[in-house]
Amino acid sequence: MLDVRTGSHGPSARRQMAQKCIRRYARMQRKHAYRRLREIVPSVAKKEKASKVTIVEEAVKYIDILHERFMKRFNSPDDMDSVKKMVLTLMLQKESEDRSVTSHAQLPVPRKTASQRPAEVSVHKRAH
Repeated sequence: MLDVRTGSHGPSARRQMAQKCIRRYARMQRKHAYRRLREIVPSVAKKEKASKVTIVEEAVKYIDILHERFMKRFNSPDDMDSVKKMVLTLMLQKESEDRSVTSHAQLPVPRKTASQRPAEVSVHKRAH
């Protein structure tokens, strides 16, 4: 119902708008994930058109191939122990990098005061 004083439609309109934004964000995330997966999988990376189903199917095939090659290369227990150590090290490095990026992303961006800004910045150019 329209609130005459504020011109808004009340909490339900805000909720609907928030849900719409959440759905849009989720769609963008899925689109990015499919695009990234497509770039990684060689059989679909060069195709102009590939459905999402094709991308996932080809990704599964590619993972199976990589897994098979991996198992052929590292088939002894000693090899697997060294691989486990390497994977743990890489995971810890990635986790550390992620924490570093997150902590930097949460830092406030310093804003320049008018006295710190160069004079050219305050001049507005007109578009021709």
